Amino acid sequence: MPDLKTSKPSPAESSPEAQLSGLLWEARADTGELTHFGGEVHSILGAYADLDKPRFSFEMFHPDDRERVATIIAKIVETGQPAVFDARIIGASPEPIWVRNAVRTEERDSVLHLRGVSFDITDLKKAQTDFIRARARLSFLAGVSRILAESLDYEKTLENIAKSAVPQIADWCAVRMLSEDGSMTRIADVHSDPSREAMLKDMIENYPPTEDFGPNKVVREGKSELLPDTAGLAKKVAIDKGHLDLLERIGFTSYMCVPMRIRGQVRGVISMAITDSGRHFTEADLEMAEMLAERATMVVENSKLYREARDELQRRETFIAQLGHELRNPLSAIANAVTLLAREPSQEPHLAKLRGILKRQTSQLSRLVNDLLDISRITRGKISLNRAPLDLGELATRSVQTLQETHGAEGRSIEVRTDRAALLIDADEARVEQIICNLLTNAIKFTDEGGHIEVALSREGDNAVLAVIDDGAGISPEQLRDIFKPFHQASLGAIDAGGMGLGLALVDQLTHLHGGKVSVSSDGPSAGSRFEVRLPLTHPVPARAAEVAEESAGSRRRVLIVDDNPDALESLKMLLELVGHEIEVAEDGCGAIERARLWRPEIALIDIGLPDIDGYEVVARMRALKLAPRPLFVALTGYGQPEDRQRALAAGFDVHLTKPVDIDELSRILNWKGPH
Repeated sequence: MPDLKTSKPSPAESSPEAQLSGLLWEARADTGELTHFGGEVHSILGAYADLDKPRFSFEMFHPDDRERVATIIAKIVETGQPAVFDARIIGASPEPIWVRNAVRTEERDSVLHLRGVSFDITDLKKAQTDFIRARARLSFLAGVSRILAESLDYEKTLENIAKSAVPQIADWCAVRMLSEDGSMTRIADVHSDPSREAMLKDMIENYPPTEDFGPNKVVREGKSELLPDTAGLAKKVAIDKGHLDLLERIGFTSYMCVPMRIRGQVRGVISMAITDSGRHFTEADLEMAEMLAERATMVVENSKLYREARDELQRRETFIAQLGHELRNPLSAIANAVTLLAREPSQEPHLAKLRGILKRQTSQLSRLVNDLLDISRITRGKISLNRAPLDLGELATRSVQTLQETHGAEGRSIEVRTDRAALLIDADEARVEQIICNLLTNAIKFTDEGGHIEVALSREGDNAVLAVIDDGAGISPEQLRDIFKPFHQASLGAIDAGGMGLGLALVDQLTHLHGGKVSVSSDGPSAGSRFEVRLPLTHPVPARAAEVAEESAGSRRRVLIVDDNPDALESLKMLLELVGHEIEVAEDGCGAIERARLWRPEIALIDIGLPDIDGYEVVARMRALKLAPRPLFVALTGYGQPEDRQRALAAGFDVHLTKPVDIDELSRILNWKGPH
């Protein structure tokens, strides 16, 4: 629009238009002269209303809106089409006023006029801006929630939170955590302009925060700090000219810092600043930052709790593994001694009875140790199944026979009732036998002498069902809920479960590992109980000829035993000599290597935990001797976890056996004639 001369419009304050909620105006299109205006004149136009010759001028508008308004007005004049547009006027208020304008043209006396009405919509625009910012904050917090759920590594999570805050919330975001000595540890520094990050790093390294501003103040007072406008702050906090220059180049225009509290104490801070976007933080932004700090604090606390729990679990697992090793060493000596005693004929009934007691109790101790370690492995998901087709009825019958011989089932009637047809399942034989034996042991424990226990096997659809039914103490309704939980111990009347409460927990977990289900029912105390295990049936597979290792039963072998437990060493030596083998012994690793070099054994039974060097190094050094023929290296140890077996085989052992070893299994290995 050309630079137009204006004339004083006719006064309108006394007219009804003065009562309009808005500004009504008219101007010549050729000169811009305001020929008429009324309504909210002063509240919108401010000083423009008092000019001698007020005129419609683009200088009234905010510099960022002038070009757009000029284009709109030119189009209205050219086409005659009315238009509605929003723009900011620099008028009565110190801040620009948002005005919605409806403008049309009217020709009068051959002169084209612009006629318009303008309404103050500043509050509406502010509400829209607040809504957009609130929606952005909610979106940001939703994104933060996803970040918080992704990882328990709190340092990485806090860094990702800082990255998500820039530039969505701020131009710069920093996270600091307090160390035990009270010093600040840098977790994250993110700026929307990578070139500024070097300046920020320089400021952090050379100009630590002052005590009366920023992180140190927030930590000391425990309260958030909000500086919507930081004009003059740089000169106030700068400690020298270099610091001032750096602050001015970084150019903070708005700043806030919020505390991160853990259990009531400030343990970190989140700082945010505006440098380039021209915005200023508000109380709503501070509230959002405080919510962010609260959520971030939860991650830090949960992460620390997770690390503590993980470390505690690791300590527990290490303890259990060590406990298994320490228990298996004396058990090995006892089991060897019991086997030796069983081979000594005796006509004394009381000696036979004592041997029976020793055999049963040794078997019970071995089972308890194995149950303890199995629970640990299952809990960590480190147990694997060696599946093969097997007849569940055949296995149940054999398990009952074994249990009657070793677990004190005297005085109780145990009956096996099964279908004639084979119940084939694809399962780990040792683990299913463990399920059956644990159920039977539980039934024996809660059934008095003279009682009856039934093992019933049947087919139901695609499942084989094994039920163990007793007429013993029964189970109360409140105990049925917890019966399969680890370490749960039932106590019914005068009967105390004893043990460690692991047997039924193992039944439940091993059954689920096989893809089956276990259930329990009872009519209450003194009414007996019924446990049912359902396992998927499998189809029979054609029999194939198996490769059978060539054995020479009873052949004399040269065996070196390496063990630092004197009782375990001597008892195993006596046992193997009794069955005809030639034995040499060593109580430490270095002595074993020297004996192997001089005596050249055919087989070396080596314990892992030795006083000088461990069994892994012993087997490595023995292999380096290149003895011919090379001995069969057998790890005979109390460490029985799957990872222990893998490590033993990786170290050079041919076989891994866990104490106490079954003498029949050991004999098969000692008689091995195949390659190794």
